[in-house]
Amino acid sequence: MALHHIVYPAFREIIDFFFHQLTKEKISTLAYERFILIKGITKEAIVQRTEEYGKRGELNYTFHQFEFAESGNWVIVKLEEQTPYLDYYNLLLWYLNFNPENKPSHSIGFAQHKSESSLDYLFFADLEEDSTDDFVGVFRNGKRFKIPEIKPETDSTILYRSFEFKLSFVQALKIIDEYGLDISKLKEISFNANYIRIYTPE
Repeated sequence: MALHHIVYPAFREIIDFFFHQLTKEKISTLAYERFILIKGITKEAIVQRTEEYGKRGELNYTFHQFEFAESGNWVIVKLEEQTPYLDYYNLLLWYLNFNPENKPSHSIGFAQHKSESSLDYLFFADLEEDSTDDFVGVFRNGKRFKIPEIKPETDSTILYRSFEFKLSFVQALKIIDEYGLDISKLKEISFNANYIRIYTPE
């Protein structure tokens, strides 16, 4: 069964008040190649943190392929299609917060659409919120969104417009590029594949 996430084209206030009346647009996760971009830490440390993430459950788990690469002072993690969205977002935070004494400076999600580049998106932990389980992001076509906390019992996540988030896709790309990573060249980077077990909630 293909996973999907849902885009709600509306303001936060409208969503909160008219949640059941909104028209939903589904986006298949199989249409994306998904990456996490981490700056300021070694690839070996990220592989270890991924393994530690997978050890949270001892009895119920499946193996997933993760691909790891380095480019300058960035580590790039590529997730396979079958990796749930819950783990995609959780890993971004896990890499950022796993060890406060060896904390990367950036942990950024990048989802690259396989056929329509305007649907590419970047997302970040919303550190301005009290809850660190929220994310903010932007599509290449300019639409901003906010991702509320993702529940483990669902295979979907809700994306909705967040007009308080001012960063454009171009501005985000420029910042990443200034820190030494050109995400347009990710396919030119050599990745090493690892199969890592990941806990699967019952």
